Amino acid sequence: MVSCVAIVITVIGAVIAVAGGLVGYLVIPDIIDERVEESVKLVEGSDAFERWQNVPVPVLYKIYFFNVSNPDDVQNGLQPIVEEIGPYVYKQYRTKINIAAADDVLSYYQHQLYEFDEEASAPLTEYDDITVVNLPLMSIATVAEYNSGSALLSQLTLLNSAISTIFQSPTSVFLTTTPRDFLFDGVYVYCNSTGIINSLVCNQIENYAPVTMPRLSDGRFKFSLLSHKNDTNDGYYSINSGLNDVSQLGEILAWENSSVLDTWGEDGTCNDIVGCDASLYPPFRTQGSSVNIFSTDICRSVRVDFSEVSSFSGIESYKYEVGKDMLSSPLTNPENQCFCLNRTQGIRGTDGCLLDGAMELWDCQGAPVVLSHPHFYLADESYQNGVDGLSPNRSLHEIFLELEPITGTLLRGSKRVQFNIFLRPISRISLTTNLPTTLMPIVWIDESVELTDELIDELNASLFDVLDLVNTILWGVIAGGAVLFVIGFVWMLISCCRSRSAPANKVGS
Repeated sequence: MVSCVAIVITVIGAVIAVAGGLVGYLVIPDIIDERVEESVKLVEGSDAFERWQNVPVPVLYKIYFFNVSNPDDVQNGLQPIVEEIGPYVYKQYRTKINIAAADDVLSYYQHQLYEFDEEASAPLTEYDDITVVNLPLMSIATVAEYNSGSALLSQLTLLNSAISTIFQSPTSVFLTTTPRDFLFDGVYVYCNSTGIINSLVCNQIENYAPVTMPRLSDGRFKFSLLSHKNDTNDGYYSINSGLNDVSQLGEILAWENSSVLDTWGEDGTCNDIVGCDASLYPPFRTQGSSVNIFSTDICRSVRVDFSEVSSFSGIESYKYEVGKDMLSSPLTNPENQCFCLNRTQGIRGTDGCLLDGAMELWDCQGAPVVLSHPHFYLADESYQNGVDGLSPNRSLHEIFLELEPITGTLLRGSKRVQFNIFLRPISRISLTTNLPTTLMPIVWIDESVELTDELIDELNASLFDVLDLVNTILWGVIAGGAVLFVIGFVWMLISCCRSRSAPANKVGS
């Protein structure tokens, strides 16, 4: 007779194993998802809120200048030769201030402060000599040409007469300065001198001066690339806290109280503010998805697409990259038509827009600056071949980010952009008469972030260690049930065999 105990053990083992499998497949994932959702929502007092308010890792600004090796030759019409010098590394600290909460909307300003990192920059210093395009001079001349209209002759003639005074007798369109002056302390335009012509010219400059070149109380203008961003904020944000829908976590609802810009053409989606600010992403990422990032520096949203499964510090990550279409010309990608302002003179396509790999920032920056990828990566050969000394490289110059797919945590990423201006002859401006027409690189910036070992340990402790423990317990339960099932089943077989052999023995006797 089959043992009742064996049957009970077999049944119990089967029930435990099946129940463990069902719990692992149907129940545990929901519990983990719920825990992840609660851990990433921006609720005041939570760890996520604290990390969002006071970003624990400074953003690294790695800045590279294109030092011009042959300024005199370029002034006489030859092709520029440049040498990349950098990185000059700055830490940017970010803190959310004046936070206001309403249901699932958080509104705030983000204060940012720059600090030079001597150790990371060594042996370079902020006071190294660099020779770059005189950006204020070329910008002022280009803007004056554009704004002159029918008064082209008089305005540009006046500017040409004033250049010697307000730029202190320049002999070329290049200047030797320092990273500190170019970025923060300032390159000056001396509009504090007397004279009718200088006054007329300087008043015109003031009418069109960008935020990077404010006028001082003594009458001078001070140009600096980053000082207007230092110890201040970059506008008023309203984002989704994820409180009601975690899939919308970090989504920018408005910037400066508007969901659209007025920078670009009205036909298309170029003015739409879409995505996050590159620091906060929703959880539960899937392969094949894309992420939108809004950047105030370039006045637009940028889409980054899933490219591959990667890893960082032992944690699986999803890598996202910007594709060629970000800076493609409208002839290549018609969706970019609204990014074409058709204001920048230089090397352009038949439609009057810039070629692949370049985008006008005139209405964004208030100056005729052109955006590209570093070293003209993914740009038209007309731009790449116009300057000697460039080495475009995907791994060094692409825009990318890596996210932990379950929590959406940013593990590392780099936003890499280059700022350029066209060198070309400008009517009536003597210093530009013999210049070659080329898109001239000035500086490129790698704005990067990378999770520290301490934060990696926190992520492991809060998520992956728990997942490992749950998996260990779950598989232990399933294995225990399976063992009981096997023991009971074997016992049943043995009992069955014994019960059959017993009558045979009786007959034989």
